[in-house]
Amino acid sequence: MVEESSNPRLHSLALIAVVLLFALTGCVPASGTELNEVNLAVESQMWSYQEDRTRDCMLETGFEYVTRAAPAGSGQAVARSPYSLTLDQARRYGFGYVDAALLVAGAQASDPNSQYRASLGADQQLVYDHALEGDPRGESAGCRAIAQEDAFAEYSDDFQTVVGSSDSLLEVANDPRYVAFESAWAECMTQAGYPTSGFEDFHRTWVVKAAAVVAVSYDELGNQTQNVDSAAADAALNAEINAAVANVDCLAPLEDDFNKVIDDVLG
Repeated sequence: MVEESSNPRLHSLALIAVVLLFALTGCVPASGTELNEVNLAVESQMWSYQEDRTRDCMLETGFEYVTRAAPAGSGQAVARSPYSLTLDQARRYGFGYVDAALLVAGAQASDPNSQYRASLGADQQLVYDHALEGDPRGESAGCRAIAQEDAFAEYSDDFQTVVGSSDSLLEVANDPRYVAFESAWAECMTQAGYPTSGFEDFHRTWVVKAAAVVAVSYDELGNQTQNVDSAAADAALNAEINAAVANVDCLAPLEDDFNKVIDDVLG
């Protein structure tokens, strides 16, 4: 993970941190497609590790937990190449932000844990929620948060490598060719009906839109309830898909420019 910085160029360059990670470890994928495959493999391993840890932790508290499949959408989260998203993925899942928001909320009908929770009595549901998500007052962490920390600890070397590559990030960020690459993409997206100043601004907008499909409320004890408007979620996903397809279309003619900067800086 790339740390916050006062330099706005570092924020947009978080998108290529994984490219630099593989370069620093001596394994640079030869193309955006290969990079995407490596990214997906790493994400899959981390997700599975986290879900297994959550299951083991919940079993220790006396509750069942069925490990969930990774979200179907493969979104461009921060530390990912702009070319991680394929056209097929964009057409089916958008960036994956809406899917991720629904999964986090436990709102997907296919989530076996939502069904298991519903089978419990009201009092046991509260105990289950505290075990999984932690005390609503923040006095104790839940199994999911503990599992996330364990997952980051397990992959800490990779994250430390990315954080330690800030010099390389700045070198790419300040390269006039990269500035021109991002500007050309932003201009294309604006012309397509998605006004934006750059990658960070664009993706932040869609993360916020996805999060808005989940309404969160609290009772007097601080227990959280999450509700999803299905129609709003469907509309948000359709809008995200259209934006994702436009994003892929705008990036396509610029891929050689992007790869040239990465090759030159890392060479």
